[in-house]
Amino acid sequence: MKVEPGTFGKWLQREKDRRGLSSSEIARMSGITPASVNGLLAGRQFPTLSTMDSIAKAFGKKIEIR
Repeated sequence: MKVEPGTFGKWLQREKDRRGLSSSEIARMSGITPASVNGLLAGRQFPTLSTMDSIAKAFGKKIEIR
């Protein structure tokens, strides 16, 4: 999974739409709060490395750090 700074929320929205998931479903799958998922989707929050890892794993992806 390659995500440039400031684009994580856009990537998450695309994955959410592509998979037909709700914010609550993403939260449950990744172990974060629905409020955090909504903040990421709206661009109000930038994810920690731990959050990105949890969401990536929930989608069967790995994060790549450069």
